[in-house]
Amino acid sequence: MNPLARSLALLLSLAACAPSPIDTVDGSDAGANARTDAGPRRDGSSLPVDSGTTVPPADGGAPCTPGMVPGTWARTTSGTEADFVGLFGAQRDALFALADTTVRRGNGSAWAAGPMFEFERMSGMNVMTLRLTAIGGFDASSTFAAGIVGTNGGGEAPRGEMYRVNGNAVTSIPLPAMGLQIVSLRGSAADNVWGVGGGRAIQWDGARWVDRSNGIPTGTELYDVWAFAPNDVWAVGTRVLRWDGTAWRDTALSFAGAYFGVWGSSPSNVWIVGNTVTRRWDGTAFRDALTGTTADLRAVWGSGPGDVWAAGEEGALAHFDGATWTAVASGVNTRLSRLWGFAANDVWAVGERGVALHYTFTGSGMPTGMPCTPTNPMGVGDGMGTRVSAVNQSVCARRADGSLRCWGNNNDRQLGDGTTMTRNAPTVVTALTEVSDVALSSFHGCAAKSDGSVWCWASGRSGQLGNGMDLITSATPVRANGITEASAVAVGGSHSCALLRTGAALCWGANMNGQVGDGTNAQRAFPVPIAGATDLAQIVAGLNHTCARRSNGAVLCWGAGTLGQLGDGGMRDSNRGVMVSGLTDAVFLGAGSNHTCAVRATGAVVCWGANAGGQLGDGTTMNRPTPVPVNGITDAAAVGGGLSHTCAARRTGALRCWGANLRGQLGDGTTTDRLAPVDVPSITDAARVTGGSDFTCVTRASGALLCWGGNSNGQLGRGTMSASEPAPASPMGW
Repeated sequence: MNPLARSLALLLSLAACAPSPIDTVDGSDAGANARTDAGPRRDGSSLPVDSGTTVPPADGGAPCTPGMVPGTWARTTSGTEADFVGLFGAQRDALFALADTTVRRGNGSAWAAGPMFEFERMSGMNVMTLRLTAIGGFDASSTFAAGIVGTNGGGEAPRGEMYRVNGNAVTSIPLPAMGLQIVSLRGSAADNVWGVGGGRAIQWDGARWVDRSNGIPTGTELYDVWAFAPNDVWAVGTRVLRWDGTAWRDTALSFAGAYFGVWGSSPSNVWIVGNTVTRRWDGTAFRDALTGTTADLRAVWGSGPGDVWAAGEEGALAHFDGATWTAVASGVNTRLSRLWGFAANDVWAVGERGVALHYTFTGSGMPTGMPCTPTNPMGVGDGMGTRVSAVNQSVCARRADGSLRCWGNNNDRQLGDGTTMTRNAPTVVTALTEVSDVALSSFHGCAAKSDGSVWCWASGRSGQLGNGMDLITSATPVRANGITEASAVAVGGSHSCALLRTGAALCWGANMNGQVGDGTNAQRAFPVPIAGATDLAQIVAGLNHTCARRSNGAVLCWGAGTLGQLGDGGMRDSNRGVMVSGLTDAVFLGAGSNHTCAVRATGAVVCWGANAGGQLGDGTTMNRPTPVPVNGITDAAAVGGGLSHTCAARRTGALRCWGANLRGQLGDGTTTDRLAPVDVPSITDAARVTGGSDFTCVTRASGALLCWGGNSNGQLGRGTMSASEPAPASPMGW
């Protein structure tokens, strides 16, 4: 190891030792190290006017309106006054804040203490000094730190250096050219990490750094990068560029200044920020957005499309809730240069003079009153873009790069891989890329793509593929007719639905119980609009019923209702949407085969429908035609159902499950059915949850998966088949 690598390794080794508590400073006091004399902006104008936004307390407050956030930003003691230029963490207990000549390491409750280090070595008569410029990557095995080496006395041109940081081990990694000066590092996989700086771009392919500067216009300066896949990467600076797998393409986005930050939840939802401007790519074009601050913005990060933060000059912070940007007071006046987070309730911002801010909330996570809609209510993020659908004994999962993998039972070709082979490990559905959402039934599946189209596969006996072909089975995906604006999909036993970006919804397929919701019981081979709803924010489907959450928090259900699935107090079918009784503040829905549950704005969970296995969580096995509260849950973020069991992710990241437990699907280490929620003890960062007939899968805040329960068809994805595996573990390759 060269001396520079040894120095950085020593720094990180010391940084991991003797942690000091993270001291929070009241927001009214900028703290001992804060700059209080910010003075005029560099363009001579006055400081941005504080909007006066009030951050309500986590356990209640004024009725929620768009833009309100449930938590607070607090100053922490970083242990340095150096200007931070980089921020990245593959996991909560290894968050790195990077300054020119020091690295601070946070573990969620403390910053590591250590002296300021200057990395030096002799080269002939010159003293060579390393200045760190960026840190980032994808996971713990693919975290990199970049820097620039120059001479104090001159005589040698500066050159770039790269280090791989794995825990406390640091290894120097060759770069493809000497003059590279990387200022941003981000990745979508361990073998797809990108770096940009100046007019150059590089990619880590898992073995080496490769120059990927093809197509970058002469004179371009790049400041930030965000990767979705090896063939879909964004870079911003004096231009906005997009990599298509072979070359960078200029978006020709006109702007007199520069863009400093880029982040996206999907290829059709990308935010860029810069000199007093914020713009969103919606898959077809850029749209301007007002953030509520006039400050120059330097960084952007989000846990999902309805939870995005931007930060910049003079301590500027702004939050996007899915509908509105609102300025939020930070309590500091220094530039905030980088944002990173692990969940909606765990976000960090760093900047000049060692400023490190932490955003958290606890309790219900939403102000009392009506929810902000559309919004992302999840206290622990949305799993970094991972989407999972489980049913019976099959699973399909969309990764953050837009690829789709499926595993488990494949008797009806429901895995979409063109075969009927059961798969005990995740198998790539090669026919689909740029997937934004996925839904699976026992007999077919559907996926929405980032271009707004919907593709379905397997059984089409009831028209559920949506391509006009009844009684046809397709082993590979076919396009549903006429859908161009889909944002999400849901499928039942033999019907399918798509939520549109406009708030409308389309359904098709089997309709004997009215589950298509068009006011008839006629089978539909083409998508048709559901009757009487144009303001929908979410759609879910059970075996033969469908429910949708409206933007005002009300819930509509239609289809089979003889077990109480519609929640309106009746025990009958309906081919039109009926209002779920007494539910006006829903922020999230989850459906099982014949039951549905909703997370309320307060964090409570209510359920209705079939209850033979205790899946409603009310302490009984009685079917319920109207919503009943689930015992003991007051801080839910998301909910998901299986055949006869249900689980809820709490805003703390904990997970609770209830109902049938024959194969250990509740994750409590027993096979005892539970009529009330029990903790899954090993889960601390749950974001979303879904269930099959006898197993459960949870998406972690990082995007990783854990599954447990029945495994007779390999539905846990571990490369094995067995009656049950009660301990949570990740599918192969996840």
